[in-house]
Amino acid sequence: MKVAWRITKKRGNWRPVLTIECQKEDWECEFFIPGGDASVTIPQAPDWHKQASLGPEYRPEEGWAYSLSLPAQDGKALRADVTLPWRPGAHPEYPEVEAALRQYMAEWERRVLKALESSALEMAGELEHSGEFKRAVAPYVAARRMLDH
Repeated sequence: MKVAWRITKKRGNWRPVLTIECQKEDWECEFFIPGGDASVTIPQAPDWHKQASLGPEYRPEEGWAYSLSLPAQDGKALRADVTLPWRPGAHPEYPEVEAALRQYMAEWERRVLKALESSALEMAGELEHSGEFKRAVAPYVAARRMLDH
């Protein structure tokens, strides 16, 4: 799987938006790997639906987070937009984003390796009547053959 991300922000007190795009490889889609919660979070502004921040005077509550999900087993791609908390400075940094995405990728790799442990299987067999059964039905079968001819 390839995970691409970018953070964009307009000049001023606009909140940065993290865009994450995940694209599974074709061969990964063949393994029906369960998606869903990746147990990885990225800080998110508490009022994430607002594009602007009140700037340095505003201190958002701690503990708000966006939970990353892995692509569904029947899906090939996933896209998420996360409004990050506003930070002061000309070039604010968000090191926790890359750290979280590294955890996200590690969780995906763990699930792929677990799926690979379950190898392909094809079984076949053939059963015949037991000797005890044949002895029990032999008189009936013999009588039927003699009377039908």
